Amino acid sequence: MHAPILAVLALLGLQQGDKKGEVQPPLPPGIKIPPAPVVPPEKALETFKVAPGFRLELFASEPLVSDPVAISFDADGRMWVVEMRGYMPDVDGRGEADPVGRISCIEDTDGDGKADRSTVFLDKLILPRAIAAVWGGLLVAEPPNLWFCRDTDGDGKCDEKTLVEGKYGGRGNPEHTANGLLPAIDNWIYSADTGMRFRRIDGKWVRSDTRSRGQWGLTQDDIGRLFFNHNSVLLRGDHIPCYSPLAFSKRAGDTNVDLTRSQAVWPIRPNTGVNRGYRGGTLRPDGTLSSCTAACAPVIYRGDALPADCRGNAFVCEPAGNLVTRILLTEEGGKVVATPAYAKSEFLASTDERFRPVNLATGPDGALYIVDLYRGILQHKNFVTTFLRQQILDRGLDKHIGLGRIYRVTSEGKATPKPPALTKETSAALVKRLSHPNGWVRDAAQRLLVERKDLPVAGELRMLVSAKDPIPALHALWTLEGLRQVDAALLAAAEKAPRLGAAVAALKEASGPLSPLDQLAISATTDPNVPDALLAGKELDLLERLMANEAWEEPNPGREALLSRIAARVSAQAKPESLAELLDLTASQSTSALWRQRALIEGFAIKEPVVLAERSAALVKLTFSPDEAVRARAREAGRRVSWAGKPEREPEPPRAPPLDAAEKARWERGKKQFAFSCAVCHQLSGLGEVGKAPPLVDSEWVLGSEQRLARIIVNGLTGPLKVGERTYSNIEMPAVLNMSSDEIAEALTYIRREWGHQAAPVSPETVKKIRAALEDREDPWTDAELRKIP
Repeated sequence: MHAPILAVLALLGLQQGDKKGEVQPPLPPGIKIPPAPVVPPEKALETFKVAPGFRLELFASEPLVSDPVAISFDADGRMWVVEMRGYMPDVDGRGEADPVGRISCIEDTDGDGKADRSTVFLDKLILPRAIAAVWGGLLVAEPPNLWFCRDTDGDGKCDEKTLVEGKYGGRGNPEHTANGLLPAIDNWIYSADTGMRFRRIDGKWVRSDTRSRGQWGLTQDDIGRLFFNHNSVLLRGDHIPCYSPLAFSKRAGDTNVDLTRSQAVWPIRPNTGVNRGYRGGTLRPDGTLSSCTAACAPVIYRGDALPADCRGNAFVCEPAGNLVTRILLTEEGGKVVATPAYAKSEFLASTDERFRPVNLATGPDGALYIVDLYRGILQHKNFVTTFLRQQILDRGLDKHIGLGRIYRVTSEGKATPKPPALTKETSAALVKRLSHPNGWVRDAAQRLLVERKDLPVAGELRMLVSAKDPIPALHALWTLEGLRQVDAALLAAAEKAPRLGAAVAALKEASGPLSPLDQLAISATTDPNVPDALLAGKELDLLERLMANEAWEEPNPGREALLSRIAARVSAQAKPESLAELLDLTASQSTSALWRQRALIEGFAIKEPVVLAERSAALVKLTFSPDEAVRARAREAGRRVSWAGKPEREPEPPRAPPLDAAEKARWERGKKQFAFSCAVCHQLSGLGEVGKAPPLVDSEWVLGSEQRLARIIVNGLTGPLKVGERTYSNIEMPAVLNMSSDEIAEALTYIRREWGHQAAPVSPETVKKIRAALEDREDPWTDAELRKIP
């Protein structure tokens, strides 16, 4: 490390992301780091290696576009660009909260295939991150706000800005908050990294709950299956479509599946400018990145401008490796199977370190578009290590910001067609567009038909539902759903068509635009007297929805009766897995709603012996509840529930003394901290989510050493983690750098005394001491390291 850099680090040692005194090991010998100058747009194509059969074109570049992170095309083929111009202005992120972000319209007015006009539609935004061109306007994500923006006078500027949602993620950590805004085939708009979805009905925006998926970017295939990823996993996805009733259940084994066995990537330049390039295994001996560390923005290609064998493939960005990878997707027995398209090479890679592909899209012309943030600094300040800081400052990667490029990929030797102007077409013509080979055209035509509410074309749509090709038939069916023209005759005809089974099942269960589970949760809140027939198969999913609803913190006799019925139905089935989940949900009721616990345990009706796969900490906890009625019912249930090695009597767990006034106030503040910062992954119930976050309820990591727990928050966690008898792989929990020591203590106090937990509260002084002791540590903890700490 050079002396001047050490001096700089000493001066900046108290800044977020830097660690005073840290001496990083040198890079492996023999790695030659090439320079990283700004490559002029006109010479940018010379830096790329593209797979045979494809042609890469530069569509737009600075000054027309600056810091692009997402794009969306409107129905007339105009490109709308999110410009996150405030992201990391320097290595310390100073000025990041300035309102300099904007949305621009990029157009090719002379038809030469290159953008030549940029119009700022909306400015003065703080870190905008997603966009969707729908309903004659734009949905714009500027966490924590989601806006619907329109130009009502035709001057190209936004003059109507309506708040759709005020809790759409947060600003504290740009790498982990809501984004995506994918208009899906079922007429809902889904997002990544949040459990919200949206839809416009009768002129109003409606929010509904769904499963949280992925980290950055979201995409769908032709039948509506959703795909997503995390920075260390190239591709995850659902085997079932987004509209399937099972897609709303965490219990469906066909959702949130890790599809890629290998996370290897094959850059064509050394990638020493990554956060932990000094760590063994991060880089290969030649300095190239060995596995993805910034995988993002997958897209299922559904266009018609690339070779036919690309249709249905996944393309994934890896900006840390300066590449876009291609993954072949096939279907075997109803399951999606992923295979790398190339052996030890990539679809597209650059020798330019500043090439930062952060988003992809199928365009109205059928081409694949690549959004290039084009900058040296990629990592957010919350996570920058000393090693990366040195790389940035030594090599000037913090210089030359405010640039950006957008590329287009087509087939070699094939002309790119002019995008259609769909708003000028008749509704009858749009119905025919539902059979177009380009999925973007089909999606846009469906949206326009729903937005127009042109009911006279319903007859043509019904005919299309019976078509031999299931793809246009599926679009027609969901268009009719958007027009509220679904009836028994239509569903009977659709049942005879190929591959419409899941859509028919969903529409049969639904009595409106909301999912059956949404409808059930809403009706149960207003009238808890839900018929048993509607509960069948949805008991545990409904229970989770009701637990997450603030209205259900207030008891009434009808609600108590419904919870007891749910528990009776599940427990009477005597299925070990379902009973174990019911016990977990019963024991993890929040302190503010313990009436729900009493109602649930009262309904337990276990009539025959049940052997669980593992010890139920939940049942043990309920057995020693301070509530006499809960305790008695739990012990009665315990006579019929067993597991391997179950003792005759469990030792009574120690009970912590009551919180004093200051600790109680800390707990109350921690409840809000948890809901805002932690629940998106760990869930309000504390039960976590498969593939995203392990459970906190009854976790030894929560209830054990506060020294270990605080270290996880301060430095993060990586690698496999054993919780109870289960091992959770691919754990990547970032350090929580945007919370003060007081706030961390509040959140930890909350999770150590919520859900029936009896662990001691955590004081701000404890967190401050741990932070001071770890001032020089930048690596996340591993399971093995933490277990050595008392």
